[in-house]
Amino acid sequence: MRSAAQRQTSIHWSSLLAVRGGIVAPFWLAPTMNGDRPQAAPIRWPANIVRPYGRTALARTYRVTPIVRFVNRIGRVFSWLGIVPRTSFILTVPGRRSGIPHSTPVTLVEDGPKRWLVAPYGDVAWVRNARAAGKVTLSRARRSQTVEVAELGPADSAPVLKAYLAKVGITRPYFDVRPDSPLAAFEAEARRHPVFLIRPALEGSAQA
Repeated sequence: MRSAAQRQTSIHWSSLLAVRGGIVAPFWLAPTMNGDRPQAAPIRWPANIVRPYGRTALARTYRVTPIVRFVNRIGRVFSWLGIVPRTSFILTVPGRRSGIPHSTPVTLVEDGPKRWLVAPYGDVAWVRNARAAGKVTLSRARRSQTVEVAELGPADSAPVLKAYLAKVGITRPYFDVRPDSPLAAFEAEARRHPVFLIRPALEGSAQA
C-alpha cells in the first residue's frame, strides 16, 4: 500500500496526457479558448512545492522528445484538415540562420479582432525565428496566411498571458504563476514567455 506522501505526489493518467515536454498530450485535445472541452485532471504537486505567486515555484522545462515530435507531426495533419479548435494553427517560420521553414502547432489568444501569439514553453526556436523574421505563416483547414508579428513588453504581455493560462490548461506546469495570480506576477512571468501581437495579414498572402 502506498504511503500518504506517495499518494499526494501521484499524477492522474489524464494529467500525464495533458503535459507537453517529456510527458505529452496532443495539443488539439487541450481545452479550447471558449472552454467547450473538458479540463484535464489537475496535477497534484508534492507538498513541499507551492506554486502560487510569491512562494516556491518549480515550472517544468520544455524538451523536444521523440514523442513530442510525433504528436506535433500528427497535430500538423489535424490542423491542415481543420480538425482542431478555431484558435489552433500551424505556425511556419524560416530558420534565422538556415532559412529552412520550420513548423509547430500553436494556440492563439483572441479578443475581438485582436490576436496574439504566446510562447508557453519559453524562448524556444520558433520564438527566436519569429523575432528575427518579423512575420510568420499561420495555417489551418487548408488555408494559410502570412502575418506580421510584433513582440510586446512585459506590461502589455501580462493580461494576454493571464487569459492564455486560464484557457489552455495543459501549459500550466510550465508557468510559475496560476490563472488567479495578480497581473504583476504575469508581468514578471512575461520575461520567460514572450508574447507577439499579430498584425493584419499581409496583402496577397492568403493561400487556399
